[in-house]
Amino acid sequence: MVFYRKYRPQTISDLDNKNVRETLASLLKNATAHAFLFTGPKGLGKTSTARIVAKTVNCQMRGDAIEPCNHCEQCISITNG
Repeated sequence: MVFYRKYRPQTISDLDNKNVRETLASLLKNATAHAFLFTGPKGLGKTSTARIVAKTVNCQMRGDAIEPCNHCEQCISITNG
């Protein structure tokens, strides 16, 4: 398995960039936007961040928390691709 797929971050707190973590946390805590645009050069974590946002928005057991549970059917499905 490719290194970046094996060790892909699974939660917002796992992301490297502090600015990205804070921005996502504030966006997902207040209200979910109708679209997110991930741009930038290769290797910044756009796909990983998009998967985390998808899990957070679709998580069945999230409640008021910002982080996805990574245990429900939706989270597992998104993690598996």
